[in-house]
Amino acid sequence: MVHGVATDAEWDDVVEDIYQALKDQGKLEGKATGTIGNYVCAVRRLHECYPQQPLDTLSLQQIKMHLVHRFDVDEVGLCGLKSDIAGIKYLFIRVLDQPEKAARIPWPRVPLNLPEVLSIAEIELLFANVTDIQHRTILVVVYGTGLRISEALQLQPKNIDRFRMVIRLMGKRFRPRRKRAIRSGNNASSCA
Repeated sequence: MVHGVATDAEWDDVVEDIYQALKDQGKLEGKATGTIGNYVCAVRRLHECYPQQPLDTLSLQQIKMHLVHRFDVDEVGLCGLKSDIAGIKYLFIRVLDQPEKAARIPWPRVPLNLPEVLSIAEIELLFANVTDIQHRTILVVVYGTGLRISEALQLQPKNIDRFRMVIRLMGKRFRPRRKRAIRSGNNASSCA
């Protein structure tokens, strides 16, 4: 430190200590590795905006200006912006112990985009154009139960209780995650 001002090397050490504290706190709280990485990236981008200012001294206005820049200039979508905000809030709440500052960082409103709903005629046409019986059965089960692709790929015959018309989905470490009713009756059986 020269005349009370940190040198570049000392400043880099301080910033790296903050990044490490952020990673350590995330690990202690059981955050996923990807989440921790996203938080670190968000904080790193904030620091790059104000490279010579300690992160704990940033004003709310500076943080907001950075987020507006991310949205307007970097053209980050609302979901990416929410990810950045989550990382910055996490830094100020869990690492820098400034929850009052984090509480004043606003969340953007993400419009709810509902999926397009197919008509019964469109669904029947879709199922009719799948000629392979195995493919049609998979399509009917996935569509009728609302399975996610990852769930459908893990589906095995032992997971289907055809008498109770229920599919049991397995979560991580082979713990049952949830059950979904299989669509029964004329609609599903006539399509398959």
